[in-house]
Amino acid sequence: MRQMSLRFFLALILMGSLPALTEEAVVEYDYAGSGTRWLESDKIDVKFKVLVEASNLGGSEVEVAEIFIPPNYEGAAHVHGLEIFYILEGELHHIVNGETNVLTPGMIGIVRAPDKVIHKVPESGLRALLIWPGGGEIGPIAEAWTVRPMDSQD
Repeated sequence: MRQMSLRFFLALILMGSLPALTEEAVVEYDYAGSGTRWLESDKIDVKFKVLVEASNLGGSEVEVAEIFIPPNYEGAAHVHGLEIFYILEGELHHIVNGETNVLTPGMIGIVRAPDKVIHKVPESGLRALLIWPGGGEIGPIAEAWTVRPMDSQD
């Protein structure tokens, strides 16, 4: 598969996810920003920098986070409605239904329900953009993890 630019990739995601607005519809949203909050697990050394969610988008059509996963991490098998990784730094072993796909910077990994995914990170560690078209993923994570304001760390 050909690699695509992040800008083009995000445009494709948003074009398919955002409803058309009419003149009567008024949606308040942030025109710019650095994200909304940090989410950190108390059990594993994984953290999210939440970039786009309902509070700054004005709707729940998509959620976007930057994820940081430490070296030598292996998560449990799980299911998402639709999850897309865009690798910024490091390497991710994106294991879908037992099939390993090694993702490096500039590559994407996609998983849809009912497929099961395991995220495994070798000694490189990982920094990636995580996109959930349709939203609904950040809320449950925030309920289980520690939430910190954006200015508490970078």
